[in-house]
Amino acid sequence: MINPLKEEQDNLKKNILESDVVSFDIFDTLVVRNVIQPTDVFKCIPTAYKQQTDEKLNFDFYKERRDAEMEARIRTNGKEDVTYDEIYVVMEERFGPVAKVLKVLELELETKFIVQNKFMFEVYQYALEQKKRILLVSDMYLPKTFLESLVQECGYNGYEDLIVSCEPMKTKHHGTIYPWVREKYGLESLQWAHVGDNILSDVQQANKNGVKGIYYAKVSERAKIDVIDNIEESIIKAIEINHEFTQTSLSYWEKFSTKYAAKLYFGITYWLIQDLLEKKKDNIYFIARDGYIIHHVYNLFKPYMEEALPPGKYLYASRRGYQYPEIPNHPEKEEAIKVVLGWNPQFDQKLPIYEVFENLQFDISKYTHLIEKQGLTPETVLSYEDGTYKKAQNLMLDLWPEIVDKLNQERENVSAYLQDQRCEDFDRINVFDVGWRGSIQKAIAGILNKPVFGYYFGTNQWLYPEVEAQSNAYAVNAGTPPKRMEHINKYLMIYEHIFSAPHGSLINFSKKNGEIVPNLENVECNENTFNALTSMHKTADAIIGTYLQYLPYIKNIDKNFILRDIETMLEKTDIEDMIGFSELSNTVGFGNSQDVKPYVPVVTLDEYFDDQETIERQLPFNLWPNALLITDGFRYFSRDEVHKLYDVKKVIKEHKVESRYVMHLKKMVKNHEYKYYSKKLLQKMLQRTKRMVKA
Repeated sequence: MINPLKEEQDNLKKNILESDVVSFDIFDTLVVRNVIQPTDVFKCIPTAYKQQTDEKLNFDFYKERRDAEMEARIRTNGKEDVTYDEIYVVMEERFGPVAKVLKVLELELETKFIVQNKFMFEVYQYALEQKKRILLVSDMYLPKTFLESLVQECGYNGYEDLIVSCEPMKTKHHGTIYPWVREKYGLESLQWAHVGDNILSDVQQANKNGVKGIYYAKVSERAKIDVIDNIEESIIKAIEINHEFTQTSLSYWEKFSTKYAAKLYFGITYWLIQDLLEKKKDNIYFIARDGYIIHHVYNLFKPYMEEALPPGKYLYASRRGYQYPEIPNHPEKEEAIKVVLGWNPQFDQKLPIYEVFENLQFDISKYTHLIEKQGLTPETVLSYEDGTYKKAQNLMLDLWPEIVDKLNQERENVSAYLQDQRCEDFDRINVFDVGWRGSIQKAIAGILNKPVFGYYFGTNQWLYPEVEAQSNAYAVNAGTPPKRMEHINKYLMIYEHIFSAPHGSLINFSKKNGEIVPNLENVECNENTFNALTSMHKTADAIIGTYLQYLPYIKNIDKNFILRDIETMLEKTDIEDMIGFSELSNTVGFGNSQDVKPYVPVVTLDEYFDDQETIERQLPFNLWPNALLITDGFRYFSRDEVHKLYDVKKVIKEHKVESRYVMHLKKMVKNHEYKYYSKKLLQKMLQRTKRMVKA
């Protein structure tokens, strides 16, 4: 697959190789800010000032600092730039001695928010390796000494000089700095290339002055960021896009974590912590496997919190491990038997009788007569339509006394495990889980015989009544808001993957050498799934670690902002995302289910057109509903692309369109350029061929 960032980097290196001198812009080129707009740093000043002085600023620093710069520029009487000192002369006139404190504080925060652009650092290092003369040239009011310290802290060394416009009062914007630099540094006879993010200043004005201007689009333009008007979202989004667009070797799951998972983990953990502290909770247990990454992120927060967080522990649990032991206490036997069977028709689960016995850990050979009595076989797959589900319920009734004995023993083991985890130390237990009905919370409350409060990513409209009053959910609470609940229900297994852990699922507990130990099973049977999770978590760890450096400036995080990107991505079904998910599979059953399904199935073009109706009928049951990849052996297509492709071919064949259109199609397939080429080309070709036919 084409890597546009790597191609761009290689092209920059080629231009450097052909030049004698290379100059680089600094801001948004060599370095990036962990805020979307440069002036967003001003929004952090009041918080930093309060931390430093324990006093509150009595004016709007963000507004006044911008106004002061405008006033200082007006006072320059036509000079091309302004200095930092001149800006703060205006600030001191307006606000007195406090301006001196703010002047120092602003530089400290600039340093805190500015980081190395890893993409450009590789290009810069290449220029050094090629023994090129390197200059840094910036239109900026900040002092040269400060900028030198800044770029060196970001790893940039070995340059000949750093030129900042506010010293010679020559700017790239007006084009005057290029001849000034050429004369001062003796570059008249040399090939000079300049790299920067501003089309006018770094490219057009450079070209006008005999310098080869090379455009490097700033990260915020590459990401096509919407307007962001609060500092929390500015910080989170900037860190995200800086990570995504300044590295050329991110794997799919590293990108996925960067764009979607990291901020989701961060937002939920922040929400959880705020509630725990506000309500003065004294414990929190993170339920396996869905609480694995949130438990880790919770621990990442601890060193950055002013208040001590309640102790958090990871609790091995699963529906199989906790709901089964509570079955004997279920008030309605018919409902209890439904739990024993554990059938999930939502994803068209194929549940054979032998798998029910395996989940119960019963030797099926001992119960052949009871199975045959119901007209079943071990291989019978449950179905409502043919009555086998009802027969399986009757079979469980026949086995009920033995089931109760077996599960009572499991209940004793679960109870012992919870005691080992110090659950008895607290009057009320608090748990975090992904959601949906609160079954594990309900089971723990029954086993411990004490109140349990549940925190969730989401709970649905079928939330247990006894849980509803003792729970709080982040994305959806008891099915509200309904539109988001509908979305989550549709993509349930993808959200479960995002919150899963790179270890096996709990089947039950057993006693070994006097200790209670969890029995885990890799039910996915897919190494790619664990590798994806490990990659996601490692990336999230790095990104969240960066978020936490700015935690004092994050006071509130809008959950709609946190959830919006992942919701959009799932509805869009982009080919790159479907390729990533096509490597994964998961089980849709209860316990150690053998019915493992793909997230995104892959079929060949021939298979698709030979049996299109059957394939599309199965699509709603995919773990990513309605997602499908179609391959011709060279590249992947979506269904829409395939239909457009064949529409064009049909027009070409029926109306004998010129051969150059056929060549376009072959080129499209050969180059695999689906994301940047084929969609627009197909649309354009279809329109043009139809016009030709009409004519």
